[in-house]
Amino acid sequence: MRKWTNKQGAALAVVLAGSLVAAASASAFSDVTRDHDAKVIDSLQTAGIIQGVTKDKFAPNQALTQAQGIQLIVKALGLKLPDNKTSLSKQDAWYDEAYEIAEANGLPVKGTDQAGSGLTRVQFANLLYHGINATGSYPTVKMYINIADQAQIPSDAGAGIQFLLLTKITSLDQEQKFNPNRQITRMEAAEMAFNAREFIRQQHQADAPAEQPGIELSTEKVTDQVNKITITRKQAPNPGYGIAVDRIEFTGDKQAVLYYRLLKPAPGEINMQVITDTQTSVYLDSKYEVSLKPVDGTPPVTDKSSAK
Repeated sequence: MRKWTNKQGAALAVVLAGSLVAAASASAFSDVTRDHDAKVIDSLQTAGIIQGVTKDKFAPNQALTQAQGIQLIVKALGLKLPDNKTSLSKQDAWYDEAYEIAEANGLPVKGTDQAGSGLTRVQFANLLYHGINATGSYPTVKMYINIADQAQIPSDAGAGIQFLLLTKITSLDQEQKFNPNRQITRMEAAEMAFNAREFIRQQHQADAPAEQPGIELSTEKVTDQVNKITITRKQAPNPGYGIAVDRIEFTGDKQAVLYYRLLKPAPGEINMQVITDTQTSVYLDSKYEVSLKPVDGTPPVTDKSSAK
């Protein structure tokens, strides 16, 4: 990796004024006018991931540089150096650490020689895809999305583009083109980084067995003697994130505890990427008052419904 002298780093920092580094303030930008764009920028700025070119200007249509893009991906995805690796960078330039972290996490960076050059949409997307992979393994539906300008996408970036499209981290234009060779703008990159953060957050929430707000218990009368007890896992990223009854414990003459286990897709399992509620049900004698508890021992969820 090429290292810059302090003089060179300072000169390049001037050229890259307004780079996507941590913000000192959370002020709104007057040149970000669309509500959706404002939400994206405000979220990333509040998290200390981006800043504007001035106090009140973000320059959303300005081309993103390679250094800015790598810094954005590293910060947006929370990438760090592995625990067993010590930084060797002299930090001659503001982006040296980001490059080192990116390389350590498997992003296809090629040194800092082109730090000030622009990034194409396919280059940024490929870097982002590798960054997402560094945070975990995420199952997606095995489906191919047709791209009108597929021939312009390098073969080593094709899988990454399909992943980003399937997970809705990015999208095609009205002509079903990705426009891979067009330089990516600051706003386009910010939106993709925001979507990637949201995707990862949702996936990790779905994997957390102690997450209680998304679990509901309900009772439905079947007969005077039997009730149908249903456990619902709300807002799962796809149907592969299911729920199952692990066991039932009868703790008294009229009390029953249903222990549940959260399921996640098996590697390679095919599931449509659509937010959905998943359920499982059991049938119990209507005399029992039912509560719900995960197998890890966190506090139970009590059934508030009543089956007459």
